[in-house]
Amino acid sequence: MGRRGPKPTPTKILKFRGSRQVETRKDEPEAETGIPRQPAWLSAAAKTEWKRIVGELDEMEILAKVDQTTLAVYCETYAEYLEARKLVQKHGMTTVTEGGTEMQHPAVGIMHRARADLKRYAALFGLSPADRAGIGIENKRKSKTGIMTRSRSKAG
Repeated sequence: MGRRGPKPTPTKILKFRGSRQVETRKDEPEAETGIPRQPAWLSAAAKTEWKRIVGELDEMEILAKVDQTTLAVYCETYAEYLEARKLVQKHGMTTVTEGGTEMQHPAVGIMHRARADLKRYAALFGLSPADRAGIGIENKRKSKTGIMTRSRSKAG
């Protein structure tokens, strides 16, 4: 049986939050930060998503080289969602069986499952405002003057 309750917050995030729990944490493994290599097996749409998202994740400093597979699966799931969505747009939400019965088009179910999976993978990388607030990552953006600004999330 798996662990109960919420997943533990990584020590790096606790440090950002200024938590006293950092002092009690010992020997937590740390992954080497940086951009992982893009797998060759990604589909064209997944490679496009990889290129779009990897820079943003690197800028947030939450991306590690060991995240390669998780990020690749996120990108491939995104590509699957797009493909299913195209099928639904082309053929509609329903289809008629050989017996004449109208039923949901199989691509609708694929699209919905991919959407749910995307939401879970996106949360791992802080890809929604709520997820970013929940993990308390630093926001580093260049202002219009070109000066790097740093602010911290108030969450936590």
